[in-house]
Amino acid sequence: MFKLRNTYKAMLLLILLSATATARAQNISRFDIPENICLGDSILITFGYDESHNVMYQFAEVTRGIVETVFLPDGIPCGSMGCAYTSSVNFNDFAPGAQITSPQAIRYLRLNIEHSYIADLYIALFCPNGNNATIMNFGGSPTSMCYSSIPENARNWNNNHTNLMGYEDLGIPSTYDHGGCNKDLNPQGTGWNYCWSDNTISDYQYASSDGIIYRTGHAHGGRVDSSNVAAHTNFYHPEQNFNSLIGCPLNGEWTVKVIDGYSGDNGYLFSWELALDGNLVESNECPVDSFAVLGPGAVRINDSSYYLTLPANITHDSTVRYIFKIFDECGNVTDTSTFVTFRAKKNIDIHRDVIENNLPYTYNEIQFDDSISNYIFPLTDRFGCDSIVHFYLNVWRNIDLKLDTSVCSYNLPLVWLDSTFYNSCILRYNLQTVNGADSNVTAIIRVINADTIEVMRKICNGVPYTWIDGITYDDISLSPVYVLHRTPCDSILRLHLSISDEAYYAQIRAYPNPVGNDNYNVTLTDITDSESRIWTIGDRNDTARICTFVFPITEDSVDVTLFARNRYGCTDSTTLTIRNNTHQFWAPNAFTPDESTNRTFAIATDQVIAGTVYIYSRAGNFITSFDLLTGSWDGTAKGHVCPQGTYIWKADYTTKGSPQVVVSRVGNVTILR
Repeated sequence: MFKLRNTYKAMLLLILLSATATARAQNISRFDIPENICLGDSILITFGYDESHNVMYQFAEVTRGIVETVFLPDGIPCGSMGCAYTSSVNFNDFAPGAQITSPQAIRYLRLNIEHSYIADLYIALFCPNGNNATIMNFGGSPTSMCYSSIPENARNWNNNHTNLMGYEDLGIPSTYDHGGCNKDLNPQGTGWNYCWSDNTISDYQYASSDGIIYRTGHAHGGRVDSSNVAAHTNFYHPEQNFNSLIGCPLNGEWTVKVIDGYSGDNGYLFSWELALDGNLVESNECPVDSFAVLGPGAVRINDSSYYLTLPANITHDSTVRYIFKIFDECGNVTDTSTFVTFRAKKNIDIHRDVIENNLPYTYNEIQFDDSISNYIFPLTDRFGCDSIVHFYLNVWRNIDLKLDTSVCSYNLPLVWLDSTFYNSCILRYNLQTVNGADSNVTAIIRVINADTIEVMRKICNGVPYTWIDGITYDDISLSPVYVLHRTPCDSILRLHLSISDEAYYAQIRAYPNPVGNDNYNVTLTDITDSESRIWTIGDRNDTARICTFVFPITEDSVDVTLFARNRYGCTDSTTLTIRNNTHQFWAPNAFTPDESTNRTFAIATDQVIAGTVYIYSRAGNFITSFDLLTGSWDGTAKGHVCPQGTYIWKADYTTKGSPQVVVSRVGNVTILR
């Protein structure tokens, strides 16, 4: 059989489901199996009545209890209850005349209660012959009508302040407290279970060193821990231990009494329960009928033994829940469960760092003189299971380090590694790296002098200059200084201003000008030595040195203005008019002077502001002339009729778009007679 640790302990307690209840069944009193098993191993589980078995059982407690909601008023008598809540249960399970022979025969007293402050309550347990044990003393002052109902020796534990203040809550009490006996004006809070017991030998755990509820060390205004009945934790010693109940009959009426002795708050009691030792029952004739273990790999060996073995196809750590059941001949079933972790064999990576000075390095009794990768050896882990260790050792080497750096002259003197220097030098140090290895450092320090740069700028007379520092200067006698931050050292800039003596004029070149019938795209060029400019063309602006626009043919002219600025800040502007030279011109090729219609030769046109038409023979001899806009030719010359034939005409004229430019046209006209 395996040697097993006392790790898991569980007890099945019966819960009150009605106003009164009784139970007598097998109870698991010892539950001892390991938490961890190596994968591939098995564990043998045995059932029985003594300590040699992993699962040990005995007869359960005999319990009686009351489930009812009772209002505990504020230190005043209420109706038939008076000052005390008193309730009784009756036991008849034991042999006639059987008595309490040990305080451990009273397994526990449980109250489910909520109350504003623990100092206000008196609680006592009475056995059938009237003997009683004080469970909790009253800790308040004689300020209520119910104070005198509490025995004198059970009062005022808090008066001398040797214990904690009595302001800790039981459960979660309601803060809406109006006093009086009317429950409707005093809402219920949430009750918690509180248990008192002398059964230290029965594996109960106590909430403090002495177990008295008002000495548990809670802070002012905190809550007293509730009991955990199933896990046997946070039980409390009664104020007066149960020795005073030795000699009490087991059978008969057992009574609990609760008094609220203070008029400042109230609470509720929801249920109470008394448990007596089931081994004292006259006849325990419910022997165990069978056992069962439910869970993966649970295999029955015989009537009282099971093997637990995890299936072989599991290759990783696995936690399994097992349920243990006991069936007795009275039809009772006791069950509990626990978790067992099956530990798989692992590949464990272990990495270690060591500095070169500390070699050799010893691990697992093996010495390593240098870096090592994936050294393999077996290891037994803390669960006793075998694993494979992959060991890696990294050696941090001693290094030689060269540091070459530059220092600006204005940062001198410089302190570095406790040394002070004023010019270029070479320093040598022996240091340690962050990993502890030695390092020999050679530092080469170079001193760099800062540059002074003279900045020359010309400005136009009366035009201020804004420098890199954001300040505007117009006084050439000033020499402002600016520090320019750049690598490796800052530079000093010094500004010098002078007045530019160069004349500056804005100039425009436009093509075509004027525009004609065949080209309306005008190209404008800034022919000024300018640094920046703004063109204004109608309602449009442009900043390019060369820009274009489409001339509107409905306009006679368009004004273009150039605002230019040179590199010294001088500015000038000029305006150029772009004219429209687009016009219509119509001349007939024949006329009949002797007929009633079409008797003269005249030219029709638009956009013409002045002009003259000249008539020539085909031989080029001048015949006559007339005004282009107002005149015509009737086919005569100096009063003589010109013969039928073809003649040459020439028109010289100017247009609105180009009033300074004379335009000429030539054509033929025939006289028909």
